[in-house]
Amino acid sequence: MTISVNDEPFELEREMSVEEFVAEELESDDGLVVLVNDAVVPKEKRNALILKEGDCVEVVRFVSGG
Repeated sequence: MTISVNDEPFELEREMSVEEFVAEELESDDGLVVLVNDAVVPKEKRNALILKEGDCVEVVRFVSGG
């Protein structure tokens, strides 16, 4: 199944939730905001949202510093 992650094609071997995607494909979810099809997915709803063919995922990581 092909989705888009930060405007790049990304192959998923199986159907998975946003929570599974974050856990398996990203190093950490600290300071992470995930959008699916231009809608922010709150942390508490990531497990319920299943990624589908053609979904557009945007991952934004906020970092602090000076």
